[in-house]
Amino acid sequence: MDQKKPIRFNFEKKEWKEKKGWEPHHYHINYLLILCIILVIILAVLLKSAFLGYKFSMQFKELGLSPADYLKQLDETKTKLAVEKTNTGACEESKKNVLNDLSNEKKNLAECKDDAQALNTKFEGLRNEYNYNLTRIRDSLELEKDNVARETDDQKLKYASLERNFDNLAANAANNICCKAKVDDKKIDSYVIVNNAVICTSGEDKKVSC
Repeated sequence: MDQKKPIRFNFEKKEWKEKKGWEPHHYHINYLLILCIILVIILAVLLKSAFLGYKFSMQFKELGLSPADYLKQLDETKTKLAVEKTNTGACEESKKNVLNDLSNEKKNLAECKDDAQALNTKFEGLRNEYNYNLTRIRDSLELEKDNVARETDDQKLKYASLERNFDNLAANAANNICCKAKVDDKKIDSYVIVNNAVICTSGEDKKVSC
C-alpha cells in the first residue's frame, strides 16, 4: 500500500508542493478561508455580547439595580407606555370629534354669514325703497303745503277785500241813516254794527260823515 506524501504550501510563490502524491484543489482553500472568516465573525459577536453584558452589568451596579429590578421597571414602563398609547388613541378620537364639530360650526357660521348677507341685501333694498317713498311723500307734502299757503293767502286777500267792501258799504249806509237821524239828535257822531244793523250813537270809533 502506497503512503501519501505530506503537503507543504510555499507562501512566497503561493503554490502547493507535495511530499507525496496528493494535490489539494483551489476550492478547498476557499472553503477553509470562508470557514475561518465565519469563525472570526462568530467570535466577534460572542465577544461583543459578552462586552455588552459586562457593560450593562456595570451600569446596573452604578444605578443600584439588579437585572430583575431593571426588567421589572422595563415591564412597568411598557405598561405605562401602553396606557399612554391608549390615552393617546382616546385623545386622537376626541381630537377627531372636536375637528368634526369645528368643521360643522364653520359650516354653520358660513351659512349664517350667507343668511346675514342676504338679509342685509334685503334690508338695503327696503331702506332704499323707504327713502325713495319718503322723498316722494316729502316732496308731495311740500308741494301741498305751498298750494295751501297760496290758497290761504288768496283767501286772506279775498277776505280783506270783502271786509273792506263791507266796511265801505256799512259806512255808506251809516252815513245815510245816521245823517238823517242827526237832524233829530245832534249828539250822533258815530255808529256801530250790531247783528248786521247800523246803530247810530256817539263817542264810537267809526265816525259818520254828513
